Amino acid sequence: MQIDNIVMDEYMGHIAEIVLKLGIPVKVTVASSSMEPTIKTGTELKVIPKQDSKIRNGDIIVFRQVIGDGLLVHRCIFILPFKKRIFITKGDQFILFDKPVCDDRVYGKVQISNRGIYQLLFRKIQYLFLPIQLLGTLFIRVFFMIRSIYRRKKCDQKC
Repeated sequence: MQIDNIVMDEYMGHIAEIVLKLGIPVKVTVASSSMEPTIKTGTELKVIPKQDSKIRNGDIIVFRQVIGDGLLVHRCIFILPFKKRIFITKGDQFILFDKPVCDDRVYGKVQISNRGIYQLLFRKIQYLFLPIQLLGTLFIRVFFMIRSIYRRKKCDQKC
């Protein structure tokens, strides 16, 4: 079965979706470059059904954004814990995040093979520290904002 990260053949996508819902792992071949350099075009991936695996931040998942669209293979960046979990995803090659995806549109998680495991682990660790990076950036901006306010008040008192 061949999955294009952007668009997948309509029938094959539905077959993969049904098979994953039944709890059967599926092997797919990536036909797009949206996950490069982590997953190269032509790489064969094993997708484990969602029921058999816990999805965490940094995992690569298979999902469908909108009914009628193809299946996508992108990295899960954040999981929002609402009544239905909402996944924020992104292709490794892209700068922007995808549209949020509801839990019922996620079908499985990509099982990591030995090929390129160090690169996959590096990417996963990188995304696990993303919230810390965001907080650090926020802290630095707040610090400089407070410092500039303090300097203005000090200058106003002298003048």
